Amino acid sequence: MFTKKDLKFLKKNPEYLALVGGIIGLLLGYLKYGVVYYILGALGIVLFVVIKIRILYFFYVREQQKKKAIIKYKLNNLNKMDGYQFEEFIAQCLNSIGYKTEVTKKSGDYGADIIAQKQGTKIAIQVKHFSNKVEYKAVQQALSGKSFYVCNEAWVVTSNQDFTRQAKLGATKLGVKLFSIGEFALFLEHNQKKSKLI
Repeated sequence: MFTKKDLKFLKKNPEYLALVGGIIGLLLGYLKYGVVYYILGALGIVLFVVIKIRILYFFYVREQQKKKAIIKYKLNNLNKMDGYQFEEFIAQCLNSIGYKTEVTKKSGDYGADIIAQKQGTKIAIQVKHFSNKVEYKAVQQALSGKSFYVCNEAWVVTSNQDFTRQAKLGATKLGVKLFSIGEFALFLEHNQKKSKLI
């Protein structure tokens, strides 16, 4: 009944199981299999709506947190910087939460613009100051930097809000962390709060 693609989608979005169950229940009720199917169908649809509203609410809250963090860490005026200034700025932001950073030379950086270290973890960071979505090439560059500089992790940080689908899939498969400017702002906020608790 379901293809592999359908099952993958349902695994990522389990609320749709409630919707499918609800529709099947209403259909069986309509086909005179009994009132109980109408009730189960209605419950399935109500459950789907409740879960969806909750997901949308948490998405809204997270977006608001990103906006506040972007302003707090002065990440909202990046268009005034060139690419190299942006690299330096990202390094400074990481320094502020306890990382030791080194900005690599402007050419021949082997895929890493910044090398960051904290608590024994060494990270190769590819920084992209783009207005468009960042492509998969940035993921490859970060991975190359990780290998060349013998790092534990590879990150890509961009000044915009998104990556292409190919970049996201590649990063997931290759273990590269992607940070839009909003996610990076939340990362700074989370780590600053954590350092205050220590």
